[in-house]
Formats: sequence, C-alpha cells, structure tokens
Amino acid sequence: MTILRIYRKGKLFTGFECTGHSGYGEEGSDIVCAAISTAVQFCINCGEKIDRVPLKLTVDQDAALIRCISRTPDPRFSRHIEILADLGQSLAKDYATYFNLEIMEV
Repeated sequence: MTILRIYRKGKLFTGFECTGHSGYGEEGSDIVCAAISTAVQFCINCGEKIDRVPLKLTVDQDAALIRCISRTPDPRFSRHIEILADLGQSLAKDYATYFNLEIMEV
C-alpha cells in the first residue's frame, strides 16, 4: 500500500511524505503508482521551479520514500500541495486497498 501524508500548519499545507508500493499492478504497469508518482513529482517541481520555495527533499529508493517539506510556509506551494491532496482523496476513494491519504497537523 502507498501512503501519502500531507502536513498542514494552520491553514497552510507545508509538505508531504509518500511511502510504500501500491501493489495494484506489476512494476511498470501499476496505474496507482504512476498516478501518485507523477503528482508528487509535479508538486515538487512546482515548488522548486515555479514558486522557488526552499524545500527539504528526502528520497530513499530502498525504503520507497519521498518526503518534501517547505523550509518556510508559502501560500503558493501550499496550493500545489492542496491539489496533490485532492488527487489523493480521489485515489483513496477509488483504490482504497492500494492507497491511503492522511492529513496531519504539525
């Protein structure tokens, strides 16, 4: 199962962590993995390249982990994370056996 944890501080989303393998399909043809991986990378790229927010990134391929935390809360990056959370809600509804979304106050 893939778990997406979204971190929120008050009204702003400040980061996220995505862990695990969904197990929906075989490697290379897992649509749940493809959906969340694309959305996570898009969110990171928006933060770095469009919003120019200083991010703390952790990627551990062996642990199947991507963590992205904004070093300073930013409303623009928060909006991108909010969109990621919206996608996560859809995936959690449609693929509950393979994907879970958690939103945590930090």
